[in-house]
Amino acid sequence: MKEKSGIGIVTQNGIWFDGSLYSCSLAIHEKWFERAHQVGGWPVAVKSQDEEQIVIIIEDGLKINCYRIEFLPCDLKKVRAYYSEFQRLMALRKELADSTRNCLPDKHLR
Repeated sequence: MKEKSGIGIVTQNGIWFDGSLYSCSLAIHEKWFERAHQVGGWPVAVKSQDEEQIVIIIEDGLKINCYRIEFLPCDLKKVRAYYSEFQRLMALRKELADSTRNCLPDKHLR
């Protein structure tokens, strides 16, 4: 495949380029996708030789490899059940931490 150059857009779902979404460790580490969700997307320079990988060029000509991502279908009932259980466990963890904190002897009473 011939090399393509162009402009990709950072979105809340990934870096959109030529009909596909891509991601990289830098974007995840710097929370680009969360930021794009909050303030809107922004353009990035892209070079591509195939559909599985692109290279984005950022400040000072730094080149970052990004890889195509795909969203897999999921069962919404399972996702809701997982989220509900996660929330229950987080509440239980907080409750346990609070009760443990209340049971510790106060160092000022010694």
